Amino acid sequence: MDFKAFGEWLQTHRERLGLTQQELAEKLGYTKNYISTLERAVPHSKSRSQSKPSESLVSKLAETFGVSLSEARLMAGYSPVTSELDSDQVFAEEIASMVRRIPSGRREIYKQKLRQDAHFLAALVVDAA
Repeated sequence: MDFKAFGEWLQTHRERLGLTQQELAEKLGYTKNYISTLERAVPHSKSRSQSKPSESLVSKLAETFGVSLSEARLMAGYSPVTSELDSDQVFAEEIASMVRRIPSGRREIYKQKLRQDAHFLAALVVDAA
């Protein structure tokens, strides 16, 4: 894992959202010191070694920053997909991330359109089989 690149990625996305380290830490359930340590790519004070952020934190970062889980996992040194089940989960989380970016007043319109399209696509798949 490239700790410096991850720290820069973390700081860039945090600042893009206009969050301080403290605000991001509170949102994610971590301490400001931990966020600062990740951004500066410095070793943990007790062990003097660096370790990847947990997969749980990576998932929270993807959701908070509105990026794909695959992107966040790659930046944190994890493989983007580790199994077929993970592939489905990554796809679902990427869709959820996109939906969260739709202004709340327009979400219902998009949900109705998506339901119509889903029925249409399901019919195409059945006909193709």
